[in-house]
Amino acid sequence: NGELLVSLSTTETDDGSIALVNINTAQYSEQRQLIDGTEATSDAQRNATSLTFNTDGSISSDGKIISAYPLNDGSDRYLINWSPCLLETITEMVDEEENETSTEEPVLLSACTADNLASIETDGAQLQESFPRYGVGLYDPNESTINPIVVGQADIIVQDVVSVESRSLPPYLTSTVSTDLADNQLGQIHIRSVYDFDGIDTTPSGLAAMADPSVTAASDRPYRFIRIVKAVSIPDEDILEIDNTAFGASRQQLMREIIGYVPIEPDGSALFTVPANIPIALSLLNEAGERVSERHQNWLHVAAGETLTCLGCHTGNSEVVHGRLDSQLTSINSGSDIDGSFANTNSDITATVGQTMAEAIGARTPTTDIRFTDEWSAPGNPLIGADLNYLYSDLDEPHPVTSACQTEWSALCRTVINYEDHIQPLWSKTRQTLNDDDEVIADNTCTICHNTVAPKANPDDPDVAQVPSAQLDLTGSPSLEEPAHLISYRELFFNDEEQALNEGGELIVREEIVVDGNGNTVFQTNEDGELILDANNEPIPVTQTFTVRPSMSANGAQASNAFFTPFNSVGSVNHTQLLSTSELKLIREWLDIGAQYINNPFLLVDD
Repeated sequence: NGELLVSLSTTETDDGSIALVNINTAQYSEQRQLIDGTEATSDAQRNATSLTFNTDGSISSDGKIISAYPLNDGSDRYLINWSPCLLETITEMVDEEENETSTEEPVLLSACTADNLASIETDGAQLQESFPRYGVGLYDPNESTINPIVVGQADIIVQDVVSVESRSLPPYLTSTVSTDLADNQLGQIHIRSVYDFDGIDTTPSGLAAMADPSVTAASDRPYRFIRIVKAVSIPDEDILEIDNTAFGASRQQLMREIIGYVPIEPDGSALFTVPANIPIALSLLNEAGERVSERHQNWLHVAAGETLTCLGCHTGNSEVVHGRLDSQLTSINSGSDIDGSFANTNSDITATVGQTMAEAIGARTPTTDIRFTDEWSAPGNPLIGADLNYLYSDLDEPHPVTSACQTEWSALCRTVINYEDHIQPLWSKTRQTLNDDDEVIADNTCTICHNTVAPKANPDDPDVAQVPSAQLDLTGSPSLEEPAHLISYRELFFNDEEQALNEGGELIVREEIVVDGNGNTVFQTNEDGELILDANNEPIPVTQTFTVRPSMSANGAQASNAFFTPFNSVGSVNHTQLLSTSELKLIREWLDIGAQYINNPFLLVDD
């Protein structure tokens, strides 16, 4: 009848039994929502049979089914793998040696009459439900009858019966397929505007002003780039058992790879190539290359040669219908009004009526680096955007992506960031300023200040303890708290206790005596409220330690302001020139994908 026939079951079942339901997908998008977004007066999902097949463990007098198959003869009948409702007797025997009562294998079967079912609920019941004997039956919904075809037997389960008959090809969704893309295992994604949130224009002055480069400078656009992220397949535990420490501070994102980056056009549109048949997610980035959108937690994929088109974005709690071609909202981006160039743009880029800027300029190929050149501003535009280049080649080796992919992107390119390989080297990198005589006049190596040992004038000098700057130790030794992590990682992501130097110059946890509201010292007491005395018969003051909050968060770069603030502004701590833009971009993208300690499970395999 055009509806979906679905087998409904519990997550765990002892006998595999199901119920049959129909789902009206042609008219509904949710259980109580029509495809036009309005509330429905009835449910999209309803029982497919007039018989009762329970899945909650209770006994159904109509029996149980384990699978069904609709016939294609116009009769609405189903072939079903069905067991009638059967009860079996409980027979007890006495084990004379152990003098214990046990139950022997039941053999006597009874029908599920009303009296028999009622007797099960009484004390000392002599009947219990028998395990189903699935055979084959023919269900006729018009008569509410089941005609047995193959009688079920004990210890044999018959399921997934089908009818071998001629069937016409059902309707299916068609898509224009690009042979060139398909041959290279590629597809495309076209977003009409990232400023379209469930049909609402989220730009401050309207999409027309945002799309006009003479009105809105590129640097003033809130969304500049799209990051394409791929899920890393996690092996089963019997193949490779991965400890939670591999995922880092949070395993919520598991492991991630970055496919690449593409720019967002002035009207918020984007048309770009992606590898086919892999799970990908998209993040919207600002000019600094940090995610400013919610994490995209629902995977997309495109078939080889397919172009997937969506209007825009959705909030996590959105109730608006999306993901259906027959229920699209009206896009806020109607595209070009005329055949020709867009208003106040480079006249070399032309469009036909209805095309987005992304369609006009052509599909973008991702790059592993973040790159931007203002291609849309007309000559002489005073608001022309400055070039942006966040390059992995500006970083010290090893890079998280191959040099070949940095030169030319392909469907196999992956950026894989591991903390010890790519982030820790940033803290350890030598950052010295030399004079004309090659003498060190400044040393801004991160681990000079962010260290528990003071810098030495002579390597042979003894170690002298120091409080690490900002209570942050960025050294690369294994952590005592978690040997699988380096000290720096634990310091960046986990609560710590503030440290101080004692009178002997030793590094200790800072403690202060607790005082009450009147400034009087608070002393330790026992359960009865009596003072606890030390060896000198003196009361012992209560002391407190001070928690140091982590400066980074696995929720992303924007949730790690405590770390980035010294690099973004001149204040009491000025780090504005200490890390390059490419180094900061590497840290931001790593945080945005989850700050995993490892993003390559093969690193965990012993040689």
